[in-house]
Amino acid sequence: MSTNANVKFYNDGQFIANMYKHWDGYPEGILPILLRNVALKRETQGITEITTVETHYNGFGCLVAQIIKEFKQDIGDVYLEPEEVSSEFVYIVNYNKGELNFKAYHYDELIFDGDVETLIDNSEDPRYWHGL
Repeated sequence: MSTNANVKFYNDGQFIANMYKHWDGYPEGILPILLRNVALKRETQGITEITTVETHYNGFGCLVAQIIKEFKQDIGDVYLEPEEVSSEFVYIVNYNKGELNFKAYHYDELIFDGDVETLIDNSEDPRYWHGL
């Protein structure tokens, strides 16, 4: 049985993309990839010889594309959908004036709402995500 999820991306509240993930949509399957992309990279305004996909993103649209690329490893499993697909988990990433905010829902229950630092702090304690 699959644990599916939607990861929805917004720029200042404006919808950018919805990624539907059919397998491994629980927090332990989604958060490491989100965190690796947002915690270890810096935003840049332009591309230079020192900016790489491992260290930077050129605006929020570039970050969203990098995240989706990392999730999409094979045929199936990850899809871009214009609207939310029925799922067990929904993650919302909102970029607002250079700041990233995250929300996570298990069905209709809000299980997380905070910034990158708070997400990192909570993701280090696996008990936070268990017992849903």
